[in-house]
Amino acid sequence: MVGLGQSISHLQASLEYGNDSDKSAVLVLKRNIMATDIRDITKEFKLLHELNANCTRNMLSFVLSPTIKDGQRVVLKDWNKIVSEFIKEMGLNEHQSVAYLHQDKPHKHIHLYTSRIGFDGRAVSDSYIGGKSMKAAERVAKRLGLETTTEVREQKQSKTKEVRTEIFQLHKKVISEMVPEDLSSYISYMKAQGVYVIKSIDKFGNYRGCRIHYKEYNFKASEVHRQLSKNNLEKAFAKAQQLKSKNNDTIRKTGGITR
Repeated sequence: MVGLGQSISHLQASLEYGNDSDKSAVLVLKRNIMATDIRDITKEFKLLHELNANCTRNMLSFVLSPTIKDGQRVVLKDWNKIVSEFIKEMGLNEHQSVAYLHQDKPHKHIHLYTSRIGFDGRAVSDSYIGGKSMKAAERVAKRLGLETTTEVREQKQSKTKEVRTEIFQLHKKVISEMVPEDLSSYISYMKAQGVYVIKSIDKFGNYRGCRIHYKEYNFKASEVHRQLSKNNLEKAFAKAQQLKSKNNDTIRKTGGITR
């Protein structure tokens, strides 16, 4: 089960998305909330938010996503149990929360919205909320007999070990024989081997690494082997550039004569 978390400020819009009928949404949990209508739920949240006007990102938004296989066998009351255990792990039992199950696709998942503001007016910290969410979801999954992200990753690695080894051998061939000096030439050489290397760009336009498409498989480059990580590829390109510069210096010194 994957757990994602972030702090947000757009309360009503988030609740409306959570309760979207197009998502076949079902309310699976209310904690310290009396209302059922979205507008009234929003009002209840805002009553506490008024106790701490300095906190603008006053809601926590979580997504809890079991594997497709687990999601298909979990019944409605079990979804409530998953959310309740997650809230407990996050130390948010005394905070207002609502959770909706989205089941319009085979990959069922929960959208949980929790107030950062407690009944004492204090805001719970949102520092490292993403990492805390992942770890809490991992513990809940273990406790409830659901597949964890670690188990899913290990299963994928076991099933794809042979093809990842094949990709890595092609990578080593390209690096040693064709000696690419930059990402562009590396992408071109790998494509000639039947491996498609796709640059990963974040929302700010920064290069963050690559994905590897080979046959019907799709991996993050670092999942194939750590030598395909962004930093290690850049080291390999730098070494190729140094080698080329050294060879050019040798040619100049010998007047282009080689023995």
